Amino acid sequence: MKCKLLMVAFLLLGALTVARVQAEPDPGIADTLRIVSDAVSSAQSAEVKAVVNVTFYNDELLGAMTVPLKWTSTSSVLLDSVSFLGTRVSYLNVKLGEIDNVAQTVNVGVVVFVEAYIPTGDGLFCKLYFTIPSGTVDQRIYLDTTTIDPANLLFTLTTSFNILPQAINGILTVGTPAGVDDNNPAVPLSYSLGQNYPNPFNPTTTVAYSIERKGQVNVSIYNILGQKVYNLVDREMEPGNYQATWEGIDTFGSEVASGIYFYKMTSNNYVETRKMLLMR
Repeated sequence: MKCKLLMVAFLLLGALTVARVQAEPDPGIADTLRIVSDAVSSAQSAEVKAVVNVTFYNDELLGAMTVPLKWTSTSSVLLDSVSFLGTRVSYLNVKLGEIDNVAQTVNVGVVVFVEAYIPTGDGLFCKLYFTIPSGTVDQRIYLDTTTIDPANLLFTLTTSFNILPQAINGILTVGTPAGVDDNNPAVPLSYSLGQNYPNPFNPTTTVAYSIERKGQVNVSIYNILGQKVYNLVDREMEPGNYQATWEGIDTFGSEVASGIYFYKMTSNNYVETRKMLLMR
């Protein structure tokens, strides 16, 4: 009987995930999901275990959460398990941690079934247990909520209304990554374009990005018609981690209208585009 109940609950979770495409931004204080960056010693001579915490903040009662996560590793780093022990949602019976080590993804979800709704607050959502095999080269493993089907990231209110949480990604550092100066650990191993924060925003938002090699960098804002609205960054830059703030204006300094916008980063052979929402 219990297995049947769990199956029904996960079917419900899947239905909520499909409904996520209709989700709206939180009209109040933005709810937040955060992957906490961490570091472990080198695994070149011995296997190392690493634990990454995923936390969340919510300002309204929740009936469900679905969180798709992806990690990027150049070696056989494995996600062993997802644990809810000691977390804010540990009391729930219906919890999901669907791991795919080949694709380096995990879908994490919880649903209120017969228990009390998830109360407002700030704290731990789940723990990700990684194994760093012996012989693993020093590296930075990027943990991201946005590269694996971002349409499935949702918080569901008790009214069954789905909202978009803010997502803050993290990095698991293994040893001292090759090519990184100990006196300047911020130099990245690869290019990356982070999700803007806050998102939705009014009137300003910040975009974080990383540069692997010296070169020309362009980060531009586009409207839903594909027309360039604003050049956020356009210059030659040294390797490093950077941030740029957009104040919701166009090239002429005029405020742009509410709506969906895209921001695109290009540098050398790297190109990536993400979506943002301005709500005035």
